[in-house]
Amino acid sequence: YPGTGGGADFNEIYGSLSYSYFSFGIAHSSNFLNLDEDGTYYNLGFEYGLPYDITLMAGIGYQDLDSDIGESYTDYLIGVSKTMFDLDFALTWTDTDSDGEDFAGDKDLVDNIFSFSVSKTF
Repeated sequence: YPGTGGGADFNEIYGSLSYSYFSFGIAHSSNFLNLDEDGTYYNLGFEYGLPYDITLMAGIGYQDLDSDIGESYTDYLIGVSKTMFDLDFALTWTDTDSDGEDFAGDKDLVDNIFSFSVSKTF
């Protein structure tokens, strides 16, 4: 995330594999949040087609942090998506365990969040 300024100004290497309904990814930074400490994120995702071209999505992730940064934490996601009128619509719920809430410093940023998005891929 170079050039974004603040704590978000760091590099990260990401790779993923997928098979059938499942995906697995790993992202690693040796300078996580520009703190000169390691951070590695593992995530497992699932997508399944439902009737009416709706997609069910679910995922779980684990942020493994050096102890100097804070406690490692787990996050969760479940949602549905649909493409209509060349737009991608999604409704998701995300949450983290208590260590994620402690790491964020503001429980409202990571606790029981419902999101609705509309996006367009070019």
